[in-house]
Amino acid sequence: MYLNCKQIAKHFDCILLLLRFILVYMYVCIRVYYWSTLQFMQFLEKLGSIAGLDEVSRELGFDLQTDALLARAEQLTKLEGDRLADRVQNKEFI
Repeated sequence: MYLNCKQIAKHFDCILLLLRFILVYMYVCIRVYYWSTLQFMQFLEKLGSIAGLDEVSRELGFDLQTDALLARAEQLTKLEGDRLADRVQNKEFI
């Protein structure tokens, strides 16, 4: 099958349009990823300040901030569990 110049130009226009759509889609995906990452890092920063880990996170850097937050959460969970166990033993549990 032979194609004339107009058909070839139309075919290339369709390909070019498709590539433009793909490029815009990729740009949007990158921006959404960047925004989500930024929001998550801000959330970790706020959570760290609430948990009192500001100095620790500055010393360790943001790479280890999640580990510091998890360690603090485990510590608080253990302390709360011990506290509840003491209440049950002393029959102060309501």
